[in-house]
Amino acid sequence: MIQPLDFARRARDAVRRRHARLRYDYYVKRNAFLQNREGLAVERYEGRVPLVLDDVDPDLVAAFSNKFDPQRVEKNAFKADDDIMFFVHIPKTAGTSLGRTLKDNYDVFRPVKWDNINPTFQAAVEIAYADRTVGRQAIIGHYSWHQINSVRARDLPVQAGAFVRDPVARLTSNYDYNSSPAHPARDRFMKRFPSFEAYCDSVRPNFQCWLLAGGNRSLETVLKTLVDHYTFLGVTEAFDASLEHLGASHGFDKLAVFDSNRAPSGAPRTHVSPSVRTMLYDRHADDLRLVRMLKGFYGVS
Repeated sequence: MIQPLDFARRARDAVRRRHARLRYDYYVKRNAFLQNREGLAVERYEGRVPLVLDDVDPDLVAAFSNKFDPQRVEKNAFKADDDIMFFVHIPKTAGTSLGRTLKDNYDVFRPVKWDNINPTFQAAVEIAYADRTVGRQAIIGHYSWHQINSVRARDLPVQAGAFVRDPVARLTSNYDYNSSPAHPARDRFMKRFPSFEAYCDSVRPNFQCWLLAGGNRSLETVLKTLVDHYTFLGVTEAFDASLEHLGASHGFDKLAVFDSNRAPSGAPRTHVSPSVRTMLYDRHADDLRLVRMLKGFYGVS
């Protein structure tokens, strides 16, 4: 026989489940609408604001295209049986999926701890360069050009790769991730950044270019660093196609792709107004120009 208290508890649980399901369904529909709306907003912006590279040497633009455009790079162009590849993991650029893909394809996978970058990076470098007979090695983490340049300073051969992403999409994704009720540090994050705009104010301009090339540099200097020391650049908006190019250009006959850690379709997502979008694109103008150049290679907007 069901006791009155058990019946009441079951009824409350049923109501909670129903409310949770309704909330989930609401956000699935809302997020699908926002995703389509955001895509249209990007298209409208790019249609209204042309990609201008007047401040970059045309020969450098051509060299950048020759180095990173899948249509221009020959198969196995960067293949080496003992290569050590540095992958700069820019937050919210599908780095988890990239990491699992690298782990499944490279002979040795060396992750750098996000909360202990310098020591674990240096340890990975020492081990990797000490014995290159182990095969192809990948070193991935939230490090930056500063760490990679320290390897160059020792006259060691360097080649690097990374994924970049539309700066507004990357910022909203990172904000939504950290402000999610499921994130263990949510309360501390929300106290520090009570709004999306407050969070954006804390992010240095052209954050992705800074990670990839260091310093407060011009786009021309960034592109030169990329051409000289990187062998792969992909875009999150064309993730599968980018990995296909990585496999073809770096000598993987069939790159096994691992896809994970996407934001749940029912999780709340931030909507960015046109004025805020324009402000962020202005603040991260070189990040945006870099992304647009790469998106053009993959035929995505």
